[in-house]
Parts: sequence; C-alpha cells; structure tokens
Amino acid sequence: MNKRNNMTINEVMEAMPEEWRYHWCRARVCACRGCANHRVRKAGFTEVDWKGWVKKNER
Repeated sequence: MNKRNNMTINEVMEAMPEEWRYHWCRARVCACRGCANHRVRKAGFTEVDWKGWVKKNER
C-alpha cells in the first residue's frame, strides 16, 4: 500500500489499459503515455515496484 494515495500497486496496474502494464518507457519526454511508468510514478511507486508486479503477473 502506498502512503500517498492508499492504493496498492495491483490497483494502480489494473486501472490502466492492459497493453500499458508491461511497458516501461525510458524516454525523457513522454509523447504517448502508453506505458506504465507515468501512472505508476504518479501513484508514488517506483520502477522496482513495477518490476515486482510484472514478475508476479507474467502474461
């Protein structure tokens, strides 16, 4: 559970389109927002948190 918004990483990930969940963008400037990092970071989670979620929720 994240202290900033009381959401779990599962809740954050399930609230976004499935095609975004498995893509972490490394671009400095976001053009499409079709990736997980924008919403994951906004919710207060990190890339490490995201990688853990992906490992537990492989396609």
